[in-house]
Amino acid sequence: MGIAYSSLRHKLEIEKLTKSLKQSEDLVEDLHEELEMKDASTVKELAIEDYDLYFNYDAMKVLSLEQKVDTSPRHCNDEESFKKIEAELEAELDMLESNFNSSRLDGKLSYVAEVKRTDMEGTGLDMQRQGQGDLIP
Repeated sequence: MGIAYSSLRHKLEIEKLTKSLKQSEDLVEDLHEELEMKDASTVKELAIEDYDLYFNYDAMKVLSLEQKVDTSPRHCNDEESFKKIEAELEAELDMLESNFNSSRLDGKLSYVAEVKRTDMEGTGLDMQRQGQGDLIP
């Protein structure tokens, strides 16, 4: 009977410790989840702050440009200012278009030269030209 009582007491104590262990594990899991949520919110806040800083910097640049335009000693009317800005934008657009077109042309020319070289290699003409001292395209 003493052995049965002792065995029952140990079994109850083991169940009590198992229950306590389970509660501790649940608590640790909850704390990990809370920490992850806190980290995620911190990352979101940092991203928002970075965006706000970038946005505010751009806004400050625009405001400073507006102030420079507003405080210019020329005292031009709005129509003249718009025409000047429009002309500057058109000039910049023309420059961008010419850069774009020249880069496309360079790409096409290099492609044509490569095709021509490949065609000549296939026919053996480049070897004949080397012997004659002609330039190879």
